Amino acid sequence: MTLTQDFLDKYTEFETFIKNRNNAVTFGKFDILNDKVLKRNRNLWEFYRNLRNLLTHEPEVRNGNYVILTQKLYDDFSRDADRIMHPKTALNIAVKESSIYKVKQEEIISNVIETMLEKNYTCTPIVDNTEKLIGVFSSHSLMLYFNKNKDGIVEEPQKATIADLIEFCSLDKNKEIEYKFVAKTCDEYYIKDLFKKSLVDKKRLEALFVTENGHSSEKLLGIITHWDLDK
Repeated sequence: MTLTQDFLDKYTEFETFIKNRNNAVTFGKFDILNDKVLKRNRNLWEFYRNLRNLLTHEPEVRNGNYVILTQKLYDDFSRDADRIMHPKTALNIAVKESSIYKVKQEEIISNVIETMLEKNYTCTPIVDNTEKLIGVFSSHSLMLYFNKNKDGIVEEPQKATIADLIEFCSLDKNKEIEYKFVAKTCDEYYIKDLFKKSLVDKKRLEALFVTENGHSSEKLLGIITHWDLDK
């Protein structure tokens, strides 16, 4: 089997996938423009489509070797097509629960802050004994606390725990940033759209918390930040 035939077969597989996904009978220029994923890089997919049409409908071009398909071009197309047909899921992208620095309410605040400074973390998830997320500790939590408690933190600061600040650690306390929950099966394109939308809404999406079905009542499985998308 020639490289050209390999390309055409892979393209047919990809075209069938897109038509089935969009419940369409065609796969042309306007189908690319109307597809929420393909339109992100429509020039590239137009190139692949035109190349396929040239090789399929212009036999003199194909048989006369006017167009020579390279291994690199085929590999690039195969990779791009597979990325669309088999996208990464939220759980694939996320920093897994076992690698996340998270704390419980009984932990000493000064120790948590020390670790956060050492690791350069801006926020830390707070979980209960079932690993369910119940809040996020950050510098904003401290500011909210001191704004309400002008006399400072509890009587013995070195013994203060996360529990002393838990009411200031809820996910909706910060008006400038937000957190969302997503199901572990959400694809990477949906996730990218969430971060992109947050720029339009002018409320920064700090992190996505991954759970089984995207519910806050479920065990935390992982965390996704904007920096994880390009890994």
